[in-house]
Amino acid sequence: MKRLPLASFRGNRFNILFYDAGALYHLQSAIKEFFASGLSTDNKLLKAVEADSKVSEFWAGCRALGLVSKFVTGPLWRLLESKTPILAMNERYHHMLTCIENWAKDASPLLSGEARLFADFPPSIDNIYDSLLKPNENDATVQETLQAIFTAFSVLLQRMVKDHLPGGAYDQPHDEMLRETKSVPKTNVVSERDFAQLDRLLREKPNASTLSLEGIIMFSNNKTGDWLRSKPEEERQKLLKTARSKAPEFRQLFQQRRQAMLEERARVQRAKKQAIAHKRAQERKQKERLTEHIIQMGLWQTIEQVEAGLQKCKSKTAKINAIKTQIGFRKKDFGSNTSK
Repeated sequence: MKRLPLASFRGNRFNILFYDAGALYHLQSAIKEFFASGLSTDNKLLKAVEADSKVSEFWAGCRALGLVSKFVTGPLWRLLESKTPILAMNERYHHMLTCIENWAKDASPLLSGEARLFADFPPSIDNIYDSLLKPNENDATVQETLQAIFTAFSVLLQRMVKDHLPGGAYDQPHDEMLRETKSVPKTNVVSERDFAQLDRLLREKPNASTLSLEGIIMFSNNKTGDWLRSKPEEERQKLLKTARSKAPEFRQLFQQRRQAMLEERARVQRAKKQAIAHKRAQERKQKERLTEHIIQMGLWQTIEQVEAGLQKCKSKTAKINAIKTQIGFRKKDFGSNTSK
């Protein structure tokens, strides 16, 4: 083994669980061999890993997640990283949903290696792929796990890309919409990368201001240094002088923007408090109404009391309302165990 086939949990987290699960399954024999070599240790973490390595269901779960990486999330991610426009994904998402719904009923094509999500983005063939497709005694458990995963995927996909599916807001895009969305990113890689860079800067420069950190990130992302170095010396010095002279103005703009954000946050918090107070007032009024009705008709505790109370009602509507009142009273928390 020339390298460890595990990815670091940094940057974009889209496929990390599925990829690393497949890599871990590939390392199964090495892990078991390591613990079978007579290792003696008091390390509780190692003991826990050794105990987990003896549970076949855990390995079946890793294999199922790894197969998802090879046949679904991996090809999907390579498609998303291609130059395909975002609205061209409509047909792809519909096809993906169809495949997932079929695999939720029968996931055997993944175990046999026959599954293909997109013909032009096949699964990557490597040692992990070979390990995942090697038949063994946990095939039935793996297939059941995959079918459970794809059942959940079907619901999730319909919710996340509903605008791209038939009947959605972008299902039939017109020419203007195609032009407007031509440069729209299909993933959140850029924002994930920015936050990763911000996390690193916060550790390295804990006392830096937000404006300074924002400037560093923008300077890096926009490759401002390369652009400046491409300018003649005289023009470069002129640009730097202009930037220094505008620094106070940008600080003032930043303070204004920061104040606006704080005010908006305070407004949202006030609105939430008002909504909570209104909801509690409504609940209090409802409890008062229920209490008044219960005082008039009494709280029905037995079948005899229910029958006697219904006989006093003169119409079918009155009986229905009386039953609703009794049920509604028990649903509310009045500080007693009557709701039980």
